[in-house]
Order: sequence, then structure tokens, then C-alpha cells
Amino acid sequence: SIRRLFSLFVLCFFICSIPLQHFFGSLKLYRATSPKILMFSPIDAYYLADNLKHWGEDAGINGFMLGYIADWWTPNEQLFQNIGVLTKINTEGADYGIDSNFIKVALGHRELPLWTDDAAWAGVIDNFRNIAELIKQSGTKGIVLDTEPYTISLWNSKKERFAGIDTATLKAKIYQRGQEIMQALTNIFPDIE
Repeated sequence: SIRRLFSLFVLCFFICSIPLQHFFGSLKLYRATSPKILMFSPIDAYYLADNLKHWGEDAGINGFMLGYIADWWTPNEQLFQNIGVLTKINTEGADYGIDSNFIKVALGHRELPLWTDDAAWAGVIDNFRNIAELIKQSGTKGIVLDTEPYTISLWNSKKERFAGIDTATLKAKIYQRGQEIMQALTNIFPDIE
């Protein structure tokens, strides 16, 4: 009957809304046995640093994918302006279970150099090395690469941007750039995630 179905729904909702930590008896045990909850949000790093207890204990967030901290075009001197707040988020946040923070780098927010432009890509790869150093020094867990094409096509060989480059060459260069980015990151910080 509808009444029985509704009662079952209410019971399931009630059971699912009880934080699992109540069944485990401690927040530490709960966190050790639960999947990580990461938040992808344009949250301000300074606001987060001032509200770690709320986000860790009240909201149950275990980490953040922090945007607007570093991008592939960010100059090195500007990149390290955020090291203090990142270090605070990572060191003090761990006390509240916020121990899995990542820096988000959006590849498509600006026009990347053509995949075939070796000279321009040398600078991009150098910037990824700097980002890896920031991640390592600040105690951040790793990097998130956002490949959404916000302003331009990143991979579509039929787009005007890639006119004159055959598909096989384009695929090979894209693969090469991916390898170079990963090597740059892991050469600086072998444990990066």
C-alpha cells in the first residue's frame, strides 16, 4: 500500500541521514573506514583556512580541489604567493580530517600553445614543475587537471585551430605533452597524486 511504501521511505531516509560516525563510535574510526569526500568548488582559500573546523567536522569534507591557486600560465613569482594559506589548509586542516587537498589546473581557461609548438610548450612544462614544487612545499596532496575546453578546443583535430596538422601528428603531440606534464610533476614530487 502507499502508506507502507511511504513509511519505508521515511525509515530509509532516517537511517541514511544518521552520520555513520555514530555507528563507529569515533570520528577517527569513521574517517579511517570511509571513502574520502572531496569538494570541487570555487571556495576562497583564505575563507577555507579560517573555517577548517566547520568544513571538516560539521560538513564532513576530507579535501578540496582548489581552483584559482595555480594555472599553467601563472608566473613563478605569483605562484608562491599562496604558499602560506595552502600550508595552513594542509597542516591545520588535517586536525579536522581535511587531509586530501588538490590544486586544480584548468587547461582550457586560456588558449594553450599549439601542441606542436615545442618552444612554447617548454615554458608550459616549466610552469608545471613550479606547480609541483608549490604542491610539495605546501603539503598539498596533488593536482587535478581540468580538461574542459572553456575557451578553445583542446583536442578536436577538425577545428580551425589545428588546420594544417594531420591527425596522427596531433595525437602524437598531445600524448607527448601529457607525458611531459606527468614527468615534470613526478620529477619534482614523486609522491604527487
